[in-house]
Amino acid sequence: MSSLIRKVISTAKAPAAIGPYSQAVLVDRTIYISGQLGMDPASGQLVPGGVAEEAKQALTNMGEILKAASCDFTNVVKTTVLLADINDFNTVNDIYKQYFQSNFPARAAYQVAALPKSPRATTTEARVPQLLRPVHLEPMLCNKRSHRNEKSVYHNEE
Repeated sequence: MSSLIRKVISTAKAPAAIGPYSQAVLVDRTIYISGQLGMDPASGQLVPGGVAEEAKQALTNMGEILKAASCDFTNVVKTTVLLADINDFNTVNDIYKQYFQSNFPARAAYQVAALPKSPRATTTEARVPQLLRPVHLEPMLCNKRSHRNEKSVYHNEE
């Protein structure tokens, strides 16, 4: 049985972890990105301006982590958006569409009772199949046992 590759992904261009976790972890060929708040990486504080500015900053932070992993938003296959108030859904959706412009990832969005640092919105659970050889098409499977007959192919459109 072969062992999985496991590597921590980190960048100073996104907020440092506020607990015992990594910004992102590469496991085999899939990158798991921790939840991102609308925090300024330099100050560690939530950005002012409300839910729209927080959503922009959270997604900008995610983008910096993706860059550190040699990926971008087109490589993301799953996200979860957590909202302090479901009434902010349309505002966050408008911001989200600025970062994910085509080939949208699967997504869940829901209201939660509370979030760390009391933001209005956060993104979490981003899953990114990383292309180890960007020139070639690579089959990407998160769980080979449950998807034996399926082959999903992801590629960079360069």
